[in-house]
Amino acid sequence: MAPVIEWAIETKAKNLSDPTETPVSSIAPELREQLNAIELFGGGNGWAGAHEKEDARHRLHEFRGTGPLDPDAIGAYMLGRGLTDTAYKNIRKIVLELNR
Repeated sequence: MAPVIEWAIETKAKNLSDPTETPVSSIAPELREQLNAIELFGGGNGWAGAHEKEDARHRLHEFRGTGPLDPDAIGAYMLGRGLTDTAYKNIRKIVLELNR
């Protein structure tokens, strides 16, 4: 599924090609809850500080057991919640590092 779906869900965007279509998230509800907590702790400054980055790593690490996290989907989700392009780049970088 295209990561833009996560952005579309969060912004409540409509599919003009098929207005009856309801997009389905690829992000599990449990992960979504953690992403919301991560956003509250460090999203406002784009995870620029060491403490904010560590909090994000710690919260996301528990989801690694289910397979690699999708940095594009998570980034698009955060963009849909109104975060900046800098925040998008930083959260993607954190997720990519966790996937190594």
